[in-house]
Amino acid sequence: MKPVINALRAVLTIVLLLLMFLGWVVALLLQYAAIALMYPFSTKEQRQDVCGYIFRFMNFLVLDLLNPMWSNKNLRPLDRSKLPKGRPIIFMMNHLSNSDPWTCIRLLWPYDCKWICKGSLFSVPVGGWCLTNNGDLAVRFTKEKGGWGTEKGSVKALMDDAAQLLRRGQPIAVFPEGVRNKDGNGLMGEFKVGFFDLAINEGAIIVPVAISGTHNMWPKGSWMFGFAKGYGTVCDYIETKGLTTEQLVEKTRKAIDAARNSHPDRQKWIKGTQTSTPHSRPPRPRAPPPRPLLRRPHRLPRRSPPKRSPLPRPPHRSGSLCVVCAFI
Repeated sequence: MKPVINALRAVLTIVLLLLMFLGWVVALLLQYAAIALMYPFSTKEQRQDVCGYIFRFMNFLVLDLLNPMWSNKNLRPLDRSKLPKGRPIIFMMNHLSNSDPWTCIRLLWPYDCKWICKGSLFSVPVGGWCLTNNGDLAVRFTKEKGGWGTEKGSVKALMDDAAQLLRRGQPIAVFPEGVRNKDGNGLMGEFKVGFFDLAINEGAIIVPVAISGTHNMWPKGSWMFGFAKGYGTVCDYIETKGLTTEQLVEKTRKAIDAARNSHPDRQKWIKGTQTSTPHSRPPRPRAPPPRPLLRRPHRLPRRSPPKRSPLPRPPHRSGSLCVVCAFI
């Protein structure tokens, strides 16, 4: 049965990737048309915002609404009425899979955020050109530190561009872990503090977003999509005023972790791990400790007794005795 499912996964993945590329082509053409129409009476930022809506909607249409392999359930959608007006926003999500951006588009709609993306994605034909038209921000990595080193001066330029976006009221979406989690059901990775410092300096609020199940949508190390269901929760915003960077990181981490653990798939996984832990079963009798190895005492080599020289034999007197006997 498994070979049949894998064959079906392969066929559907190829079809969806082709549809995704076709959606990118349509999005790029619509972007160029919007740029041409808006150019005389709009700013560059306004054109980028429209291009972002076009690109995000086409991806949402193809890889969410029309995707028979993925099912995304928004447990708690974004409520714009609860967000303070006039405050810049940074959305922060945990990172499990390459499918996370498509899941988060559903969660954050109708907000169109500027995404912090890996620099190599901007080189992807058609899709990367759309990212450039959107005004999304790139993290430029190098081959140092196992491929996660950054180009000199690129981080400062990234933070300056992000600050400009926040000042004009443009929301930003970022994965503070920086990379995908190695274990989809494990603990979150370490949060990078750069965008937490930016939030404090710019007076922005942070909106934590928890997602789960997406590691099965596009398994790490596989080119094929999976049949899976993802869950998402948009948490209450966190006020950054009066908090240090460490406090803000810890507060955001706890909010994402608590919301993530409340998802149905996480609840099922947690119960499964609890029933399989040794604490939920009667303790097994301990095996006796291994007996220590007894070493034989060191024996000196056995000495052979000294060889004694044989006693000298008395001289042979048989001839003399015969002579005496003859006289007698």
